Amino acid sequence: MEQVSDNSVLKAGGTIDGIHASTNRFGH
Repeated sequence: MEQVSDNSVLKAGGTIDGIHASTNRFGH
């Protein structure tokens, strides 16, 4: 169960980073 949670957190973090990167590129 904990492994699944860690995986979800990592996936969420990666997605957030991707969104921020996209926002920065489109923002500029």
